[in-house]
Amino acid sequence: MGTAGNLNVKFGAITTGLKQGLKESESLIEGTVSKINNMKGQLLAVGAIAMPVAAVRNWAAAVNDLEDKTNMSAESASRLLAVGEFVGLATEEMSGAMAKMSKTAYTAAKAIETAAASGNISQDVFTKFGIQILDSNNRLLSAEQILSNVTDKHRAMANGVEKTAMEMEIFGRSGAKLNDLLNLTEDQFQAVYESAEKTGLVLDHKTTQAFEDAEFEINASKQALKGLAVSIGAQMLPQFQALAEGTR
Repeated sequence: MGTAGNLNVKFGAITTGLKQGLKESESLIEGTVSKINNMKGQLLAVGAIAMPVAAVRNWAAAVNDLEDKTNMSAESASRLLAVGEFVGLATEEMSGAMAKMSKTAYTAAKAIETAAASGNISQDVFTKFGIQILDSNNRLLSAEQILSNVTDKHRAMANGVEKTAMEMEIFGRSGAKLNDLLNLTEDQFQAVYESAEKTGLVLDHKTTQAFEDAEFEINASKQALKGLAVSIGAQMLPQFQALAEGTR
């Protein structure tokens, strides 16, 4: 048999192998689709469970983040985030604004201490607007109490440049977005707090910490699976190289 004949035989064998492989793949795909169709009920059930789990996981993470940034209790952080959402603030915006307020208050407390030691009056934003941030022992008040004092002052001020300047100085760039929140009445705050309690949005630290720990475990599992995939890929490299050679 000549060279052309040998090539025809080889190509014929390759074609037959490809057809057989395609038929096996088609059968495998059909079987997989059939199994998925049979599992639709279970998959829908898993999806129904996954959605609320993801929601509480995200909420717990936001509460935990606000706890860390302000040293607030989980319950207080939960209520404050609920108020933020009530006026249209994302949890990230609320958390960032409160973190900035806490930092500003800490800096102001140091300025008040330094000024008092030299018999002067501090020029910090809180002193300037007459907002209390220290208790009777000159210790910094809680972030929740400072916000309450800021809100009281804010409500009493007329709208205008001075009010906007105070918002920006205390809360940074997010200050303007907090205008609606700072204008809420005490009754409105309490109504949102009560609603958050009833609807289960108020979490304790044990719960938020449990979700954070679970997140670490999930990340560790992802790393383990990624490592397994990399290991298998490394072992399959010779086969890929041989396939590439065969293709050429």
